[in-house]
Amino acid sequence: MSDNVERAIGRVEGTLEAFTAAHTAAQKRQTDLTDKLFKKLDEVGDDLVAVRAELKTLGGRIESVEGPVKEFAKWKERATGAAMLISMASAALGAVSLAGWNWLAMRLGL
Repeated sequence: MSDNVERAIGRVEGTLEAFTAAHTAAQKRQTDLTDKLFKKLDEVGDDLVAVRAELKTLGGRIESVEGPVKEFAKWKERATGAAMLISMASAALGAVSLAGWNWLAMRLGL
């Protein structure tokens, strides 16, 4: 019986050693994955800092361009208004000249 007990204890020890080895390997894999994850997280954090700095720079550039863009929009509105005024004046001048030629033609009997 002593021999059977020793064999059983040996099997339990073997199983325990296999479990311990598997646990150690899993722990090492988990540690490696955690290290990779933290490394990637640091890289993402650095990228985020760079993007925020770029956004601040871009915001400053947009603010510096905003004034001339508004001024250009004002000049565009003024040009549109001037073109409308010129076309209305041309139409009025054409109507007056047509009426004048019509009146002259009526007086001359043409």
